[in-house]
Amino acid sequence: MTQGIRLFSSNIDVFSRKCVGWELSRNLDAQLTLNALRKALRNRKPEIHHSDQGVQYASKKYV
Repeated sequence: MTQGIRLFSSNIDVFSRKCVGWELSRNLDAQLTLNALRKALRNRKPEIHHSDQGVQYASKKYV
């Protein structure tokens, strides 16, 4: 990724305020958020997941 726009998706533990999963991509799509979520799930087992309700979170893949 040397040129162009880069999008960042992260999952933050609200209690520790630590980033528990993140991903960079050139595309704002469900895959970006799914990859970040998968990384977070490897580190933690959350009981609740909040999103900013962006379009990438409404895809069938993500839901």
